[in-house]
Amino acid sequence: MANVAMNKSSSSGSAPRVLKADDPLTPGEKAVIVWYLLDAITHLGLELPWLILTLTVTVERSNHFMALPWKEYAKADPRWGRLHDCTAALEVPTALLWGPLALVLAYGTYRRRPWRHFWQVICATGEIYGNWMTFGPEWLTGSRELNPANSWVHKWVYLFFANVLWIVIPLILLIESFGVLLDACDRSKSHRRTDMVPGRTEMLVIWSMLALYAVVVIGFGFVKHLV
Repeated sequence: MANVAMNKSSSSGSAPRVLKADDPLTPGEKAVIVWYLLDAITHLGLELPWLILTLTVTVERSNHFMALPWKEYAKADPRWGRLHDCTAALEVPTALLWGPLALVLAYGTYRRRPWRHFWQVICATGEIYGNWMTFGPEWLTGSRELNPANSWVHKWVYLFFANVLWIVIPLILLIESFGVLLDACDRSKSHRRTDMVPGRTEMLVIWSMLALYAVVVIGFGFVKHLV
């Protein structure tokens, strides 16, 4: 969104205007804030209760009212009705990390904080990866768990529209932050400054870990079984 505005300004011959901290929110910023609020409500209001129910009694055995929407969703994807190890493991960072982080990012967007873009990259990457690990294994194994054939609602509403937002919007925000961070590095040259690149301590940690990997994994793992 910001890149589009910059491109329009550049094509007209005028430099893009830099927004001040107290300037009114742009329509794009408002949309991002609404997204993060929806994201937080979904992760904290729906997925966190699912995680708690799944790790205790499971959704299919629960009579709690928070189990009702998941019992319905489980008609399209039965993994959400029982304790499915991969799904539950994915929901731990989703509910406990991405949910609170979405609230932080809504605030960061509202206040135009520069740190938003670092955390936005992490959050967007986690959202996209989570969707891939939810549906990717199913596509690779012939959709053994997915059951969208019963109803078009299961396929297009529950499985497609209820999840595609968490791919398209994070991808848009990831591209936005990539452009902002790239421009910031290009202007400040911070990626070339000796005080910003890994120093002596970081170098020692990296080389120590590489040496340990070589000794333990290669030395005791592969070589031991070859001799």
